[in-house]
Amino acid sequence: MKKKGFTLIELLAVIVILAIIALIIVPVVANIIESARFGAAKDSVLEYVHAANQYGALSLAGVSDDGLNINGTLESGVNDSELEKIKYSGTKFDYIYMEFDESNNVTNGSFCINGYSIDYNGGDVSRTIGYCNEQAGLYDENNKIVKTWDELVALGIDIETDYTTSTVTESTSGTSVLKNVLDDAKGKLILPNTITKIGSYVFYNSKNLANISLPSSVTNIGTASFRETTLKKINIPNSVTTLGQSAFASSDIESITLGTGITYVSQGFCDSCTNLTTVKMGNNITTIHPYAFYGTTSLKNVKLPSTVTTIGAYMFDSSGIEKIVIPEGVTVIPDNAFNYANNLKKVILPSTTTTISDNAFHNTALQNVVIPANVTTIGSAVFSGCSSLTSVVFENTEGWKNWGSSIDVSDPTANANLLKSGGYYTRQ
Repeated sequence: MKKKGFTLIELLAVIVILAIIALIIVPVVANIIESARFGAAKDSVLEYVHAANQYGALSLAGVSDDGLNINGTLESGVNDSELEKIKYSGTKFDYIYMEFDESNNVTNGSFCINGYSIDYNGGDVSRTIGYCNEQAGLYDENNKIVKTWDELVALGIDIETDYTTSTVTESTSGTSVLKNVLDDAKGKLILPNTITKIGSYVFYNSKNLANISLPSSVTNIGTASFRETTLKKINIPNSVTTLGQSAFASSDIESITLGTGITYVSQGFCDSCTNLTTVKMGNNITTIHPYAFYGTTSLKNVKLPSTVTTIGAYMFDSSGIEKIVIPEGVTVIPDNAFNYANNLKKVILPSTTTTISDNAFHNTALQNVVIPANVTTIGSAVFSGCSSLTSVVFENTEGWKNWGSSIDVSDPTANANLLKSGGYYTRQ
């Protein structure tokens, strides 16, 4: 009797069938694992935001709880020491950044957890392009690496050299290399920790840059380095101490976080960034230079750090700002600072203010204004065109003159009508 067994053809058939089953099952299992990992990360973010909101409610109620503390590592973007008091028992975060509204509730934030880069926005949690702590290189819109950093270097990419508008598109700068690699697509660039500088105009007019990750080795961001790019969001690490003029001017940027190493916002920093909605400034900024946020029509709210003592002309000219609190320490509201900020309904001037310069609040929607006692000069046309202005209260009513003629400023309604008509006011 012959022994029965499998023929070679039968064995091959079984192997082929098993291989097909594996091809079907392995991706499914991988997707299940990936979904579970991301689901856990998403749940952790929501839990952390809930904890932050709870702490905010306690804080508003005046309840102190020194036992609250964070189970995670805080890096760049976290400038509020109160975050360290938030109780959280889940997976450790590598990076946490959150923004709060006036009720101390979280409005949006960025998190790095379990390798995922996650955004929180108004209750929605979404994964951003790329993972945290990824390999340096260029990634496509599907988070697939296109070129490693070494391969980009071999193509001639040069991030640290300063370019000009006449050389950037013809050179081996970031703009030209991204275009050559991605064609008309967009990608995310992760820089290695050997990079110390983002050169002037290095990404000027790049239509391929959707996202970029800056390492903590970067200390300098050059002039117009991201001007007219399609970049949507950036976190500037605490290591950066130098910001060039017009770094993000006329770009598609929507959200910017400035690290604690920055002491000033450069001239024209985000001039004409019409998509900008979120700006988070570090607590060491003392100066905001002219035209920093000129023409940022989508920017409704921004919190100026208490460390700011100098603000520049045309700072928020033609912006969408609705309310602004000028920090104590600022003495001069410069020319055209909020000129044509047509949505501006409320401004709180610091007690340190001595001068409100020409056209500072020209053509805004201001309704009520309090002029601090230390103010001695109100320039020409400061409130001209403010058709909604109905009350101007002078904390010091003594000695005011309009073009040299003494006037009584004790009536808030009369003051509003007088200031809307223009003029130049001084107090001796």
